[in-house]
Amino acid sequence: MVGVQVGAGATGTVPWAALDHAALGLPATTDLPASQALDALVHAAAGVAYLKWFEYRLAAAMHAELVEPFEDEDRRELDAFTRCAATIATTMSVTQGAARTLLTDAVALRDRLPLVAECLRDGVVTPHHIRTIVSRTELIEGQCYAALVDADIARALRRPGSWSPARMEAMVDTMVDRRDPDAVRARREGEAESGVHRRDRP
Repeated sequence: MVGVQVGAGATGTVPWAALDHAALGLPATTDLPASQALDALVHAAAGVAYLKWFEYRLAAAMHAELVEPFEDEDRRELDAFTRCAATIATTMSVTQGAARTLLTDAVALRDRLPLVAECLRDGVVTPHHIRTIVSRTELIEGQCYAALVDADIARALRRPGSWSPARMEAMVDTMVDRRDPDAVRARREGEAESGVHRRDRP
């Protein structure tokens, strides 16, 4: 059986707009009563989260093939990570910085935050919160309690409720602090030294 590729403009792919909406669980039209439109919005948002999770998985797979075999020996001016990011940036028409962030977040979700990644897959956290979670857990990388922090954050994400940027930051900091207060303190000191100022929060 030959798989059908989807996309926007890539060779041999079918544009998303040409796909059967029913196969995606979407209504055939957007001209709906408010209650049905709301249900479709919720489903579409879950789909966006799933596609972002899938994108991270693909990026992590590229990292595993193109970067990881050379990490211990690559001393070239353009290292494997940079070249992998450049490939993604060129193909997806995004900046080099955006491609590097995609790779960084993809690897973090795979290796450091697999349960958080499942929350994204299942649509219980939105893609725009992922950068916050990844960046605020950087100092737990390789620590013996990293899996506990991942589990704590995932458990909080699966509870009913909404997440403002400030509330998400506070929750992640709390979960890290619960396992290692020094990690949160070190990150905040690093922010202060780099000139990053955040407004005081209760």
